[in-house]
Amino acid sequence: VAFSFTIAFMLHLLLFCTAPMVTIIMEEMDLSHTEFGFVFAAAMISLVIFRIPWGLIGDRIGYLNAFRIALPLAAGFAVLRAFSTGYAVLLTSQFLLGMSLAMVLPCLPLIVKEWFPRSPGLSTGIYVSGFAAGNATALALTPQLLKTLEWREVLLVYSGLTVLICLLWLALARSTAKGDS
Repeated sequence: VAFSFTIAFMLHLLLFCTAPMVTIIMEEMDLSHTEFGFVFAAAMISLVIFRIPWGLIGDRIGYLNAFRIALPLAAGFAVLRAFSTGYAVLLTSQFLLGMSLAMVLPCLPLIVKEWFPRSPGLSTGIYVSGFAAGNATALALTPQLLKTLEWREVLLVYSGLTVLICLLWLALARSTAKGDS
């Protein structure tokens, strides 16, 4: 359950950490409110667009293999976002981050289905609480980190966490489901 909670946590931490940075990013990149709105919306739009196709792919190749694709992509795009030098890179990295996270969402219930067949309700409750914990952490911790770090450094801290989660998943996750190895 810790894996699924941690992945859900990471997903919402990455999605919502830019909210406390609005003013800083807008000033540095000389963005309007509309332009920054597109930055936030880019991830959400790609989540909507790619969730169903990635779900179909995950069903076809197995959730473990889907995570082997999605988590490194999410880590890479999270790092790219931290190195955004302008609006186009920031917007593109947000869209690609959302695309990679879209593959994660349909796979989380499959972890519960396989790993915790006797307690799917409790296990689902635990991993879903990771989303709220990620939101709360993004909104509460980011302003604190911004007191000592630049916004790109905060994004690097969060992307470093994502890289760590990715490496742990690749090293430790196992499946008996068809299509996964």
